[in-house]
Formats: sequence, structure tokens, C-alpha cells
Amino acid sequence: MPVVPGHAFAPRTPIYKDVDSGESREDNIELYRGLPYGLSLSAVLMEHDLADPNKYQEIIQKGVDKASEGISVGIGYIPYVGPFLAPVAAGLLKAIGPDIAEAINDGFDFKDDHIGTVSFAVTAKDMVKLTRVERQNFRGILWHLDSPLISGGGADYKVYIDVQAV
Repeated sequence: MPVVPGHAFAPRTPIYKDVDSGESREDNIELYRGLPYGLSLSAVLMEHDLADPNKYQEIIQKGVDKASEGISVGIGYIPYVGPFLAPVAAGLLKAIGPDIAEAINDGFDFKDDHIGTVSFAVTAKDMVKLTRVERQNFRGILWHLDSPLISGGGADYKVYIDVQAV
């Protein structure tokens, strides 16, 4: 897919599994092609916990729905006011049920974890200059720019950027 200068572009790397301490993963994504006008780049690191963050959402929603039915029936047994309050409670619980289910899903932390975000400002001068200097080498990853250490979830990460003339 060609990169259009001046337009936001948000590519995503594949999900890497079984990454252990001391290991590196190389990826090759073309982020910019064109005259060296400069580039503002942000990298967002996420820790992928489960295959689907909403995997249990449907099950939780069914449980919330069943509990809401039980509560509504129980309210109906309250002497004098129960028969009047039960339909109101049922409607209210049905309306807020999805929010309750989402809060439970979030509480179990099934979603991916945001480790950190780093930004790079690459000037036009940097773009020209970096294509003419030797790249650094870290465990086989060749790079011109590197991020500070990004820590989170008990792990440390770095992002490496390579600038090449095309």
C-alpha cells in the first residue's frame, strides 16, 4: 500500500507470540515515501493478553440478563409495591445491563494492556542526513533512531527506526 505524504497512516505490526526476555523482533513497515519534508511518528506498544478481549462478553451479558430477571422477579414479591416496581426494575436493569456486563469484562482485564507510547520527530534535515550515516546494529536489527526504554507489565521494550533513501 503506498504511503501518502501529509496524511495520517496507522499501520499495525503482526502480534508476536512467545517473546521472552532478551529476544528481539524485526518488522519492516514502510512509513513514509517521498521528498524529505520531515515526519512525526508515534509508536504505541500494547501487550496482547488474550486472542479476543471480548471473548467472554457474551457469556457475561447472558449472566447479567439472568441475574436481572431474577432481581425483577424478586422485587415483584415485595408486599404492596412489588408488583408495581418489578416492571420498572426490569426495564431499568435491561437498559443498564450492557454497561454492567462491560464493567465486569473490564474488571477481569481481558483487554490488551497499553505499555507505552513514544514519539519521534524526524526533520527534513534528519531524513537526508540519516540516509548517509551508518546504521546501528542491535541483535541484527539495523537502526538510525531508537526510543527510550518503554516499561510496563513487568517488561521493557524499545522501538528502532531505520531511515533509508528510496
